[in-house]
Amino acid sequence: MSKDVLKNEAPRRVTVIYDGSCDLCMAIAKHFSALPAVCDIEWRGEVPTSDEARVGMRFRVVDTAGTESHDTEARLLLLSLYPRYKIVSQVLSARPLRGLVTLFFNCISDYRYVVSRGIRLFKRKGVGQSSLCDGSGDCGSSKKR
Repeated sequence: MSKDVLKNEAPRRVTVIYDGSCDLCMAIAKHFSALPAVCDIEWRGEVPTSDEARVGMRFRVVDTAGTESHDTEARLLLLSLYPRYKIVSQVLSARPLRGLVTLFFNCISDYRYVVSRGIRLFKRKGVGQSSLCDGSGDCGSSKKR
């Protein structure tokens, strides 16, 4: 399927299925769903029902013919559907980079929940502030503990 897209034969509609319990996945879906694409894209976050399902959750793209792409192929296909990222998809699909791209995507996929915890920490108010900070804006180290 991704070969067709790279030849400018974009499907008319695709469904992107991602881990709906992953903050990183939801942030990526939110980012991409706001961008103009060359076809209709439905974003569907599925929440795994068990830890085993959560570990096995795979990023996938399904076109109207029912053809499914998984993992790296699905991510590169998705990038190619956005004019802004099409050249990125073509570069990352090149033979010398493909192995590194697969390794990178697999690493991100394996550690997505760790990255998600980090996202939640940075969204929380007060993270990174010293315990000496009283909320008045004066967070100098001259205050006594």
